[in-house]
Amino acid sequence: VPPSTLGTRVLTGVGLGFLFSAWVLSPPPWFALGMGLQALVAQLEYFRMAIIQGATPARKIVLATSAVMMATACGWPGLHELAFPLAATWMMLWLLLMRRECSTISDISTTLMGLFYTAYLPSWWVRLRCDPRWAMAAARTA
Repeated sequence: VPPSTLGTRVLTGVGLGFLFSAWVLSPPPWFALGMGLQALVAQLEYFRMAIIQGATPARKIVLATSAVMMATACGWPGLHELAFPLAATWMMLWLLLMRRECSTISDISTTLMGLFYTAYLPSWWVRLRCDPRWAMAAARTA
């Protein structure tokens, strides 16, 4: 591997700056899609680390719920408050009642923390960006 040069690093930094500036300034649905993709990648990485440590989280439920949270935050910001409690209830029902093997505390806590940190918190950025009342308030202060 050839050593990196200052020019390569500067070009990479400027390129990433333009890419992420375009993403942040993009229309709300594109912003939500980008945030959703970042959340999915973060969830897969988090759950991979948890599986290595011996936990078996409910990955598919959290991945599906993350997509629903992003869509709800962008399309219906007023209903976004319901997304996390309903998702947590669905996840707990599945982990405690429908799973073939008995779930441990580490399975439940890993799944709940993955849902909270990698799905619910990023969806708030989407909600802030997509809520028309927030856009009007930001326009008034500018």
